[in-house]
Order: sequence, then structure tokens, then C-alpha cells
Amino acid sequence: MSEHPGRPIAELISTVEAGVPADRLREIVAAIVVRPHSGARQLGQLHVDPGLLTSADNAMPTLLQRIIAALLEAGATSVRLPRCTGCGLERMLPERLDGHRVCSKCKKRAGTRAITCHCCRRERQLASFVGDADYCGACWRDMYGQASAIFVAAAHGLIPSLDPAVLGGSSPSFPPRPGAGCAWPWTSPTTERIGSQPLPGGRPSSVSSMISWPARRPSCRRRAAGTAGSTGR
Repeated sequence: MSEHPGRPIAELISTVEAGVPADRLREIVAAIVVRPHSGARQLGQLHVDPGLLTSADNAMPTLLQRIIAALLEAGATSVRLPRCTGCGLERMLPERLDGHRVCSKCKKRAGTRAITCHCCRRERQLASFVGDADYCGACWRDMYGQASAIFVAAAHGLIPSLDPAVLGGSSPSFPPRPGAGCAWPWTSPTTERIGSQPLPGGRPSSVSSMISWPARRPSCRRRAAGTAGSTGR
């Protein structure tokens, strides 16, 4: 019977980590290292650089990160997870950013853009935009009631000769919802974009691209479907 691929890795780790009983350490490694070629590659890396176990090196292989994370949960005191390039904390680093391993939170943070909200004028993360006006999540949600007017304006921009009244609206204006303090900035689609780059002639590429719903959640899709029904489509 061949030896389990994780056994030699467990034996090597046990020379560094005394906080986890040997039997428990072998169980943990055996549950994570299940493929012979992965185990052989990881064992080779540890033979070349045994300091990976305690150095918090950002270049630590993902398989070793998983082993160390499980050992720490079991009470390990010597092994260390890699240090995130972004926040500097020692944790699992499943993502990459600018060629370095980073944690999920830092990757997400790098993908967001700070803006001055067109409505509340506060510094917030971008949730959506209309033309050149950026909105935070709270203000964007407050304006959901204006979705019908957005659709009318979008369709009118796609077909400039179309009478907006045909779509259920008399004009592409955006009256604020009662009790809401935000309103959509409107500029003719022939000169401005609404959530997308215009095609030649100034027309937006599609109705759907003109409306940028935050994260396109199910509730947003239901609202959009209701809007289409109310406009006679």
C-alpha cells in the first residue's frame, strides 16, 4: 500500500509546529493533500525553503495556506499564514493584485471607486451613475421610484423621433419621488450618455446599458420588469 501523499508533509511540519498533536496534524494534512502530484510539489517546496512555514511569506502556495489555516484553527502556535500586501494582516490570500497575493477584502476594496455623490455630496463608494453624475448606494436606492421615467428617456434617446407619450410618458423629465431629495440629472441623449458610451450620432448603444443598476440584484430586475410592463412594452 502506497504512502499517503500528505504524510511526509505532516512529518516535516511536525518538526516546526508543536502546538498540534502529531496524530491530529497528520489528519489535517491528509484531509487537504489528496493528490499525489500536489503533495510531491508541496513537499519539494518545503524541502527547498522550510522557512515558508513560519515566515508569513506573501508568495506562499495556496495549498500550504490551506494547511496552515487548518492547523491554526486546531491550536497551532508556530506556523503563520502569509501577510497580505494590501492590509498587512496574516490571512488566506486567494486573490492577486498588481502581481502580489492579497486577501479578498483588499481585492474588493481595490475594485471600488470613491466618488463625491451627486445627491448627498458626501465621499462614498460608487454604486451607479447617470451621465456624469455619480451616486452612492443609499441615494441610488432612494431614486428607484424614478425607474419609469428613466426607461422613457432611454427609449426616447434610442429613437429620437419617437414621441415619449407613446411609451407612457409625456417628456423625459425626472420629477423627484415624494419625500426623496435626489433627482436625476437629465441631458439630451444626443449629447450625453446615460450609463454607457454613445454610438455614432450620439445615441446610446442600448436601453439596458443606459440604466446601471447596483449589482443587478433580483429586486432590481423585478423593478426593471415592472417598469417595462408599465410603459406598454
